[in-house]
Amino acid sequence: MIEYENERDDVLKDREYMLLGKSTWIDIRNLTVNVQRSEAGVTIDVWPRELMRGYSPIATLSVPWSEGSDVED
Repeated sequence: MIEYENERDDVLKDREYMLLGKSTWIDIRNLTVNVQRSEAGVTIDVWPRELMRGYSPIATLSVPWSEGSDVED
């Protein structure tokens, strides 16, 4: 299992990604980040890695598209 995690870390580090769908989950150490695209902008929720039903995110950040530059998708 440790070999797999080290290999995975090497594959996924230092890269730029484009969200093609509506949302994705990204595990970062002991946290899980949910990135969500909406018509209004982007929302990012940060959760403990071990998710349990009924819990709320530790932190949430929402940014409207108007805060970014005028680059088309």
